[in-house]
Amino acid sequence: MFKPARMVHVEILLSKNRLLSVAEYLGQKGTLHLTRSSSRGGTSPAASREDFRALDAYRKLSARLTKLMNFFDIEPAKERPSDREHTHVSRDAEKYDQEVERLEHEAEDIEAALALLTEENSRLATLQEQIEPIEFLDANLTMLHEFKHMASFLGTLPTDILPRLRKGLSGYNAIIIPLKSIDKSTVIMAFAASAHEEVLKYALRSAFFKEIVIPERLRGTPRKILQTIKVIAGENAEGIEVLTQERIILAEKRQSRIFELWYQIEDNRRTFEVIGLFLKTREAYLVTGWLPERVLHEFEKDVDSMTDNRALITYSVPREEDTFVPTCLENPPLVSAFETLTETYGVPTYEERDPTIFLAISSLVMFGAMFADVGHGLILSAIGVLVWYFIDRTNKSARHLCLVITLFGASATIFGLLFGSIFGMENLFQPLWLSPMHSIMPLFKYSCAFGAALVILGLLLNLQNLLSKGLFNQAICDKFGIAGLWFYIVFLWFGLTLMEKGMAGVTMTHKVLLTIPLLLIGSRGLIAKALGDEHHGKESVVAHLIDGSVEILETFLTYFSNTLSFVRIGAFALCHAGLSHTVYVIAGDVAGGGIIGFIIIVLGNLFIVLFEGLIVSIQTMRLEYYEFFSKFFRSGGVPYRPFALVRGAKR
Repeated sequence: MFKPARMVHVEILLSKNRLLSVAEYLGQKGTLHLTRSSSRGGTSPAASREDFRALDAYRKLSARLTKLMNFFDIEPAKERPSDREHTHVSRDAEKYDQEVERLEHEAEDIEAALALLTEENSRLATLQEQIEPIEFLDANLTMLHEFKHMASFLGTLPTDILPRLRKGLSGYNAIIIPLKSIDKSTVIMAFAASAHEEVLKYALRSAFFKEIVIPERLRGTPRKILQTIKVIAGENAEGIEVLTQERIILAEKRQSRIFELWYQIEDNRRTFEVIGLFLKTREAYLVTGWLPERVLHEFEKDVDSMTDNRALITYSVPREEDTFVPTCLENPPLVSAFETLTETYGVPTYEERDPTIFLAISSLVMFGAMFADVGHGLILSAIGVLVWYFIDRTNKSARHLCLVITLFGASATIFGLLFGSIFGMENLFQPLWLSPMHSIMPLFKYSCAFGAALVILGLLLNLQNLLSKGLFNQAICDKFGIAGLWFYIVFLWFGLTLMEKGMAGVTMTHKVLLTIPLLLIGSRGLIAKALGDEHHGKESVVAHLIDGSVEILETFLTYFSNTLSFVRIGAFALCHAGLSHTVYVIAGDVAGGGIIGFIIIVLGNLFIVLFEGLIVSIQTMRLEYYEFFSKFFRSGGVPYRPFALVRGAKR
């Protein structure tokens, strides 16, 4: 819970004829985080030609099935249902190809007819837009192309080019008739003798002319053509509706089988993709990856049983040069919901402490204190439960977030009892601890005290990380090491003395105890240089003195601002109480009570739950990330992502 799960590096050497059954087992079990066989030395992976052919076949099948699902407007769940058929991994994709082809044949007639009608309606809509401006024209447009000795064209061109076009055609007995201007374009009719048709065409092209092409079946005046377009478009729309219903019926009939095919094809595709990570000889494969130590015995037993004890399994603990050991976080169910918030900041490295348990406890306390209200907390918890119930069960991150919201609401409810508030009313029962509006200074003191405790915890965790890595100079002299911890504790003592007794209470002991850790922090670079550190040895003494001075100033400002930041816990508790009181003042004094006042109370409380709940959540995570995590959490780890084809595998 406080550290990621212990991992072991596993290597499995197995014969070619056992490869698919072992790969299938790995996907079903979902515990081995696969790595390239060359990641710990050795030769780069090289899959066989038949494996590449199988992968290519399944990729093409996946693309075809995706296209089919897009046509039916259906989408499978992201993770496989637990009751689905078991996938048997095979290099032979022919059986899937035949079934996908049958499904495509069933859909292609509907697809082609829909495409035809949709495309025709699109063309008709474009033509309608072109014809509508000249609806007033009482002329048979279909006769334009029936003149024997005259070339004629109907279309649009930019209005500012029209004068130049007329001037350019002045010597060719061409006639340009503007019909109507629309924005910056003009609908025109252009006529010329047949002998000058090519000249007219060239001139119109040069003028960015867009011809309005009227199909043969649309004959008559513009008004008549528009009426015909509406009739044809209506008939097409009815046809599209009928075909759409046929598509929906066919989708409902074939959906379950399409999804099952999708899962099986995707399982095979993903399996052959990971087979490409394995090192291969003529008759054997080498599978490598990381596995939680707790499942090693069961894993060995299963692989031995599957291969008739003919697989060679070796394993080893992480070595110093293993920089990419995956991090598998292991926490109790309620705490694991907060792993999403931890991973938003970053994934812990394998050697680091897992901060999730500390984040869970501290964020619940901070959110509860800032959002303290029995009624608002219960509503927030109810929202979390309802969303959790209706959300897609395969969306684990969203479900974890819903659980966090529920727990935040429960914490706000508990603090509501401690602060004596229910829906912003503080006169219904006595607070079990204190009333924010009547105990402002104690509230701020408790907020800073909690913040100081959290900062000290972060420093202790950082100290443990540094010592475990053997970074003793940094552990002693760093602003977040022993010197920083020493300074911060004395700084808190100094601050309390000032608050209680003023400068008269400050003694030489305070000054000496504050100075010593600051000198250690400021001289860290010089100490490292004296000890022969290569990185710090390149800099001059003057540079180290300047860096040390800046570090001392930064240390003071950092700890002062960190502690002061936690005042916002008390400030938001007051803001919550004040905002709730404001809602009742508006409902009573301004609206005069009654139905309107009741509506204002309901809407006001809903606004507080949603809007202030969001603001308080942001402030909670800001304190976690910037004031707590920044002391010890370096992140940069590799998330544990085992190869898994089934639902429920540890991710």
